[in-house]
Amino acid sequence: MNNKPLSSVIKSIVLGYVLIYFHINLGTIDILPDWAGYLLIVSALPFLAEKEKSAMLLKPLGIILALWKLVVWISAIMGMSINVYIINVTISILSIYLNFQLITNIAALPMEASRKKRLLSLRSATVIIHTLTAILLAFPEISQAAIISAVFQVVMCVWIVIELGRLATALKEEEDTEGEYNFGDDMQS
Repeated sequence: MNNKPLSSVIKSIVLGYVLIYFHINLGTIDILPDWAGYLLIVSALPFLAEKEKSAMLLKPLGIILALWKLVVWISAIMGMSINVYIINVTISILSIYLNFQLITNIAALPMEASRKKRLLSLRSATVIIHTLTAILLAFPEISQAAIISAVFQVVMCVWIVIELGRLATALKEEEDTEGEYNFGDDMQS
């Protein structure tokens, strides 16, 4: 059994999402690399799987996404661009699924019903927006719709990060009041 507090596990996932969702570029190089975000999420999965066993099923998917994003990141450093439509579509689908299932696994943890409902609503809305954005980006002639969809996508991503951050804070407060709570122990809701 691992001794990592659940709040730390969720914080790792939040940081992973920050790296994946937000981009700060110096020239063509993203200084918040997506591959590092996926690796942070993958590193949190064994601890999350102690409560929600199906979370470990996401590990191979997270590694594939991390490796692909690393290849893209290195190619950007070298001044090259990898833009293969079928690969981009496949990566988008894998990313949407990973996000959907990860939020589902987190929402299955013991927590307030209202927080669970918000997470599941955000999860579903994000899947719809991510899918819509990916479809619209395939059609340059309707780029204005893609831009509007992308703005909604950013709003949803920020909202997920905030909601997971609040969950981590609430878990930390609960861990502090219960003494040294370890993630492997049963959590009272």
